[in-house]
Amino acid sequence: MRFVFIAAEKALYPVRLLCELLEVSRSGFYAWVDRPRRPRPPRTRASSWRSARPSCAAVVRTAARACTVSYAPTASVSAGSASSD
Repeated sequence: MRFVFIAAEKALYPVRLLCELLEVSRSGFYAWVDRPRRPRPPRTRASSWRSARPSCAAVVRTAARACTVSYAPTASVSAGSASSD
């Protein structure tokens, strides 16, 4: 990510200064620039990590269906029933 920033800003600032500020070597930056770009394989829907996860809405719907038990307290507790020792 640092090299991308340097490449974007090298028209405005010297590469030497940018490399020094970002604590990277100039030789490393120029090696990165000269490195051939690898084409990324096209992403399919099946290979996407997002497709493997259910959507938030699906999770909420599933939880709402599972939570259909009504809550009814078994014994009523009145405010004055606690005894103090």
